[in-house]
Amino acid sequence: TNSLHQKGFNFYRTKNSLAATIVAASRMNTLIRTQAPLLTMKYVEGNDRLAELQFVDQVIAGVASFPPRRLALGTMVRSILQQVVRLHVYLNDYDDVPEYLNHEKIVVHRSQDHTDRGDAGKFWGVQDHNGYYLSLDDDLVYPHGYAARMIAGVEAYGRKALVSLHGADLPHRKFENYYDDRTARYRCLDAVAFDQQAHVPGTGVSAFHTSIVKVNPRRDFPINNMADVWVGKLCIEQKVPVVVLAHNAGYIKLIRGTNKDSIYE
Repeated sequence: TNSLHQKGFNFYRTKNSLAATIVAASRMNTLIRTQAPLLTMKYVEGNDRLAELQFVDQVIAGVASFPPRRLALGTMVRSILQQVVRLHVYLNDYDDVPEYLNHEKIVVHRSQDHTDRGDAGKFWGVQDHNGYYLSLDDDLVYPHGYAARMIAGVEAYGRKALVSLHGADLPHRKFENYYDDRTARYRCLDAVAFDQQAHVPGTGVSAFHTSIVKVNPRRDFPINNMADVWVGKLCIEQKVPVVVLAHNAGYIKLIRGTNKDSIYE
């Protein structure tokens, strides 16, 4: 510092951060920090090391995919891999394992070994983990800082809620059609102005601590490709609130061309 001052400099910035900001609930600005957590952009020891340091507990993630999403899966993996310490990828009906999944952080599970699990495969790694879990979709791009933002939300609610960026409310009466009879819908691709409690989360953009939400992927998804509904049911049974976090439109991006073969369709 003295050397720089002697040369006439009175302010300088290192190229890489020497400190890793820890993601935790802010006591002064709790709500603001769930929407805009303090982030370390370029850690001196690399982003992989940063993912190990910035959370109180380790963060792992899970995603399920099927062959038409092969290219989209690669895009999605690249968007999230440096933000987690491990990524579980469940491949339904893939004839081979894509080369881009050959990475030390990635654990591949195949339907040839465990049967076709549909979208429930995104939870295949949850039972062996004690910490934060991000459940993801293979048709979305996750922005830099996504993991930190979601974990900040988990911490803001004292780890007692499952948080998501997508969700739906159900009527308090008997209903006949899940899609038609929902009383409210909060979309991850659109803006949600305030945190909202919901009945059913969107499991492609959800996070929780495994000490609070107990998921058994072999037992809790009796019908394939209804993961959102089954997880909503688990949360109700386990008395865990589902909270859709406030976010801006465009924060999560849909990979072009994937909507035509979506589970929703």
